[in-house]
Amino acid sequence: APDEDELRAHFDDHFLTLVPPATLAGQLTQVAGQLGAPLTVSRETPRSVRAQLDGLAVEAAAQAEPPHRLTALRMYRLGAQVSDPRLAMPPSRASGQVPAAAATVAAESFAELGLPGLVMAGPASTVLANAGDGGPWSVAWGWADLDRGEALHGRHRFPAYSITKLITATAVLRLAADGRLGLDDPASQHLRTIRLADGTVTVRELLSHTAGVASPDGLFGPTVPSLAEVTGPVLACPGPRGTFRYSNGGYAALGALISDITERPYPRAAAELVLGPLGMTSSSFPDRWPDQNAVTGYTLADDGSFRPVEAQVCVVPAAGGLWATAADLVRFGQGWAGLLPGGLAREALRPHADRDPDGAQIGRSEEHTSELQSHHD
Repeated sequence: APDEDELRAHFDDHFLTLVPPATLAGQLTQVAGQLGAPLTVSRETPRSVRAQLDGLAVEAAAQAEPPHRLTALRMYRLGAQVSDPRLAMPPSRASGQVPAAAATVAAESFAELGLPGLVMAGPASTVLANAGDGGPWSVAWGWADLDRGEALHGRHRFPAYSITKLITATAVLRLAADGRLGLDDPASQHLRTIRLADGTVTVRELLSHTAGVASPDGLFGPTVPSLAEVTGPVLACPGPRGTFRYSNGGYAALGALISDITERPYPRAAAELVLGPLGMTSSSFPDRWPDQNAVTGYTLADDGSFRPVEAQVCVVPAAGGLWATAADLVRFGQGWAGLLPGGLAREALRPHADRDPDGAQIGRSEEHTSELQSHHD
């Protein structure tokens, strides 16, 4: 197996903050016997490729600058490797006015990727919205639960994992818009249930992953305990300030900050600040795997059959605890900016970190626009 130095010669630093070297080495080891097979390229650009390799689909992208280290790599089994008889005649269900092209993509993707189930959703057309039917459309293929023979539909919820961070960030920005915090306030000024080892870390740095906050070792469990049980009473800040390092710990701190300011548990506060105003009525932060309208998770075994995985949820709700329908995620994508003043919504989309020539992310947290200063000072 490659050691960390060898991996860093081939993968950029940002990729290895998302997929730690030990995890990546383990994943490569699992497919080591297939890596010597001929590579059949189906699509390529100067910096990306999509290909097949001995029953595996491979998608990769590289840096523009030499030595062209990889910035992305995904390998997964092709649908042709699936032999589970329960997928022989998958059902399909649609809701709303599904564009013909989207229905075709959903059907083709379901067959190609070899999934138990797939849902696509999108916004209604302008014409339909003006006619009063502006809800998102959705199309579902396959099964929510194979053993029960439960067909997948648009009302089923999936764990949204790190998309949750967008909900958390929007909730923080709503508090900023209401004057209940400033983006350049020390986060410790607002924290009571846990605290940061570095009391000078700002809210802005937590939002932009430039605070150097350590992430919890374990992110999944059968139930959600108290945050202090997961992180301890003090969150360590060993990383460099101002440098992008993807941080579940930083968003754990933001969840605590939201809870402490609103005097509500994070799930309730996030629902009141974001989910409710956007009509995301099928979304929530369950403290265990939901019983109703929830998909079952599977892994593909070597014999081509699907086997259920252990029912675990993210133990840091603010970092990865959202469960949502595809249509609710469309509602969020369409509506989050409308919850904020225009200047603050633009600030949310402004880059706060630059990529240096070696691939690291260098923060620009010292740069504040005058527009933002007028909002929050």
